[in-house]
Amino acid sequence: MSSASFLLALCGCNDQNVGVYNTPPSVTISNPLEGEVYAPGETIELEGVARDDQQDSETLTVTWTSSIDGELGTSVPDADGIVIFPVTELTGGTHAITLTAIDDGGESATDTITIEVGLGDDVVGAPSVVILGPVDGDTFTFNQVFTVVGAVTDDLTAYDLLQASIVSSYDGILWEGYPEANGAVSVDLTQLTPMTTHVISLTAVDDEGKVGSDEVSVYIDEDGRPTVAILSPGTGDTFWTTDLINLEAEVSDDIDDPQDLALAWSSDYDGTLWSGASDSSGTVSHAVSLTEGVHNVTLLAVDSETNEGSDSVSLTVIDPNNWDDDGDGQTENEGDCDDTDADIYTGNTEVCDEVDNDCDGDVNEDWWDGYEQNDDEYSYYDLGEVDDGFLWAGDTLTISGLTIHGPVEEDWFHSDVDDDWYDNAEFEIQVTGLPTAGNWTLELWDANGSTPSISDSDAGAGKLSVAFEGSLVDYDEDDWYIRVYANTWDPAACTATYKLYIDTNG
Repeated sequence: MSSASFLLALCGCNDQNVGVYNTPPSVTISNPLEGEVYAPGETIELEGVARDDQQDSETLTVTWTSSIDGELGTSVPDADGIVIFPVTELTGGTHAITLTAIDDGGESATDTITIEVGLGDDVVGAPSVVILGPVDGDTFTFNQVFTVVGAVTDDLTAYDLLQASIVSSYDGILWEGYPEANGAVSVDLTQLTPMTTHVISLTAVDDEGKVGSDEVSVYIDEDGRPTVAILSPGTGDTFWTTDLINLEAEVSDDIDDPQDLALAWSSDYDGTLWSGASDSSGTVSHAVSLTEGVHNVTLLAVDSETNEGSDSVSLTVIDPNNWDDDGDGQTENEGDCDDTDADIYTGNTEVCDEVDNDCDGDVNEDWWDGYEQNDDEYSYYDLGEVDDGFLWAGDTLTISGLTIHGPVEEDWFHSDVDDDWYDNAEFEIQVTGLPTAGNWTLELWDANGSTPSISDSDAGAGKLSVAFEGSLVDYDEDDWYIRVYANTWDPAACTATYKLYIDTNG
């Protein structure tokens, strides 16, 4: 046994327990030095060393970033781990330059230094910049509005030509613009990243590219607002105006119990929808119907310190009568009288069937005869006196081209047969030409009393007839109604015509 095997046997070890553990790379920025100042546009040689115990330096992923300008680029280390990255035209201000190296195992390391661009006494003729507020070291909450107030002057460049900006060392550019006519800058800021110290820089660049800047440090404390989360409905959801929409959300607060928060649901379209409180778990729900339109629905929560938190969703609400259900290109509000049938809409061609195809309120009106609309005993067509003779002279009347153009269509006529003390009512009525494809009824109505009643009727197809023979002693038998209608109707009746014939015998 070899000495190595003996030692392994002695300690009870074997090679199955031997592992390789990855460690992070090592990173150092060697140039520039902390706090160095550079003129605008000056080339800055960024240099550093990135090495790793488990892999060659050349295989590391190396990135340079700026707190103001973001990612600057990547470098490939040489065999000794040295990385060089020249950069120009950095934005004026205080930059936190970071070198990051990541190995194949995902382990990373960083190094950071701070430099200034366009600052210092060596930049002659640069704008003068002073931050008057906030004061260095001030603290604000996340939702608190604070104002950066500054004064900018320059010997040669007009105020409206000075390009100014406010930058956070953590959140980047917060504002860009120009000073006011007197050189003043006043910008409201809010909702910077909380639990963080921000170096706020006010920078001005004149028309020669010279940069002046001033900075203060402020701390942004944690968010003191209530937390609001709408659970339903979701953004983009669509509802009908007839729907009852359930608005549901959860609320909480660092200070107050959920049920003590003042809550209000609102729509930018319909206004306030509800106000009240949640239950003890922080759940709040309210059912509501909304008018047609696009709604931004918001739940606002206010705590006892007047901190406000909110959440919003965007909804679309549609009137069902503005929705084309049958795909015929027309909605009910646009005149579609049956939005379940694509063959029925305003302006459509009328078809001889049992429906109002063109939504004008009439059925098969293209096939009406010249006596329409005589569809009941109140809108009858008056034929006048058929027998206006003397002492049983008699008379006849024929009307042609009549149609029964629908299953509920009726033809009503009125006739005066001139029954007087010297002339008795005796007559026969016939209809001919009724289509054999249907079944029809001819009725004779006595209209001489207080209530009209059927005196005679006939049913069938082709030819139908009714008759009346009055009494010589009854002189009140003048007024009569004639009614023709379908028991079973066929569309062939639209183009078929029938004839009405009245014969008074004296």
